[in-house]
Amino acid sequence: RGAGTNNGTASASSDFWELRVDTGATYPNATYNDLVRSIFLFDFSSVATTDTIDAFVESLRGTSKIDNVGGGIAPTYNFYKSTPASNTTIASADFGQIDFASPIATGVTHANVSTTAYTDWTFTAAGRTHVETAIDSVSGIVKTGFADATYDAANSEPNVTTSNNQETGVIGDYADTAGTG
Repeated sequence: RGAGTNNGTASASSDFWELRVDTGATYPNATYNDLVRSIFLFDFSSVATTDTIDAFVESLRGTSKIDNVGGGIAPTYNFYKSTPASNTTIASADFGQIDFASPIATGVTHANVSTTAYTDWTFTAAGRTHVETAIDSVSGIVKTGFADATYDAANSEPNVTTSNNQETGVIGDYADTAGTG
């Protein structure tokens, strides 16, 4: 885990989380060489700082799942606090700016992520406090990071038994995709 070596803004339909495995001359031990995380920012500056957050749900609309890495890879996706350097521009160093110390929502297994409807992550008390703290800040920007709890957040390399160029992950639509509501 650590700082990323590449970054990019997602297209309207893109990976929310992905683990890619390559083998061959460059990666002879069937090890992963590509890990995608997502960071989401929400502007709540118009919400009164005196408001209490009683419930908070972050929803993602999955359009497909990839599950061909082998070895019984079974991710559980969750949201965490994130601290990207900017509210408007992504940088490679932002890859390491997801706080895995404690999740802020209830995790959802790979098998339970929908590819036909929104999947909801309900924020825990710690998650609601994170939202309230952001709302009470000068910017009012709520920052969350989306990653896998089983391998990524736990810093545990998965047991990979696959051939070259295989992936496990969730692809979905972002808010600027027509028809996402």
